[in-house]
Amino acid sequence: AIATATGLQAIENINFNGFMTVGATKSDSSVDSQNGNITDDVGFDQDTRIGIQVSADINERMSVTAQLLGSNREEDNFDTLFDWGYINYSLSEDTNIRGGKIKFPTFLISDYIEVGYAYPWIRPPSEVYDSNPITAITGVDVLYRAALGPADLLIQPYFGTANDQDALVPQEVLPALGKAPGSVEYEDFDAKNMAGINLALSNEYGTIRAGYLQTEVSASGFGVDDEDVTFWSVGATMDWNNVKKTKEKKNKKKKTRRKKNKTTNTKTKREAVSA
Repeated sequence: AIATATGLQAIENINFNGFMTVGATKSDSSVDSQNGNITDDVGFDQDTRIGIQVSADINERMSVTAQLLGSNREEDNFDTLFDWGYINYSLSEDTNIRGGKIKFPTFLISDYIEVGYAYPWIRPPSEVYDSNPITAITGVDVLYRAALGPADLLIQPYFGTANDQDALVPQEVLPALGKAPGSVEYEDFDAKNMAGINLALSNEYGTIRAGYLQTEVSASGFGVDDEDVTFWSVGATMDWNNVKKTKEKKNKKKKTRRKKNKTTNTKTKREAVSA
């Protein structure tokens, strides 16, 4: 009887949540899009996805949360994958530490980028959000929250890796790789020794955030081996009455290793603004 009661309590402690985003695309002619899925026929491939979240409290301080995501991202297959999952331990009312596969806090909406109704666009601006194909890392982070007058401060340092990632090759790069324009090509890459920090200040009128990351990237398809990369991003969103405005900017700096410890630096910048 005791074992049965304990089992029932564990089952009741499990919570299920979910979301679904349905999007349709159509062009007046077949065009070369970034992922090749927009044609002159109505298609639901690019923007349709469904997610299921499962969470449970282990004890008063510890909990576990995971998400399964179904989407059509590669080779016209609607697949389900383990999107993220972690164990959360509450050190205090203001501080939590998480370990496992956690969402990569790159931009303003990185935590809920798959949930279409949570942001004002049909899809996030590709100028910024397509620049980083990593959506989750395997590692640890710390969430520290503090009240600063009418605002809430979040400090989030993190460390981890992201191996066996698939990066969509930009259309403008395909000819250099001997691929036909309009084709859909992915390249595998690894990012290790990822160390970064995410800062956010929020109140009832909006959010200001900034982030910094340094990592080592390897991509055999591009001849890249342990290339040092630093990445920073800033963003702000305002939500006042019927006005909502968002601005984000990012910068990536690569340092290519050569013989005799010489290096070359390249920089790329992207920014997106919406109102």
